[in-house]
Amino acid sequence: MLAAYSGAGHPSHTISLFSAMRTSSSPPDAFSLTSVIAAAADLHDLRTGEMLHSLSLRSGLCTSVPVSNCLVDMYGKCSFPSNAKKVFEEIKERNEVSWCSFLHGLVISGLLDEACDVFCKMPMRNLIAWNIMIMGFACSNSPEKSGSLFKDMLKLGFKGDVLTFVSLVNSYAELSDPCFGQMIHALIIQDGWIDAVEVSNSVLSFYARFGHYFDD
Repeated sequence: MLAAYSGAGHPSHTISLFSAMRTSSSPPDAFSLTSVIAAAADLHDLRTGEMLHSLSLRSGLCTSVPVSNCLVDMYGKCSFPSNAKKVFEEIKERNEVSWCSFLHGLVISGLLDEACDVFCKMPMRNLIAWNIMIMGFACSNSPEKSGSLFKDMLKLGFKGDVLTFVSLVNSYAELSDPCFGQMIHALIIQDGWIDAVEVSNSVLSFYARFGHYFDD
């Protein structure tokens, strides 16, 4: 039930249900704890997240990698990167989710230098990690760095997805010269992403910014 509420986008209901379970003395397990921590993260509810962290410590569930990953994500989304780092460093068997959750928390907290350091230390970088970094530099008005990361990503055999192209197009819209955005537009068409609503909206906004419009 907790997972159903959480997956359906009802974080408040998830937390309320978990509280009711605790009142009835039902012991939490790793599965229920991950659902409710994720709900706290979605609500940016640091107070509830900290209470759940304490509960995980008391119940011994803090050693569960999925629980720890959710705690890292929660602290990151609540703009508490120092606690996210502490939990991350305590994970003995980190997986891709561990690394990407920590990376994302650093980026949304504006700690791009620290994020770059973590990104470089990742044993394996997946598309999610590349997108987090590209998005981070795009949001910080650093289109050159976003573009450089994208080129490095392509060299390693990765292909962009919706998030990649939306980040790049929005980033290049900040430049005075539209040529880079036009190159990304051509690649979007080539890779078949132009029909994605988020991508096409970004492309339209890009051309509108430069006073250009195009027909399908």
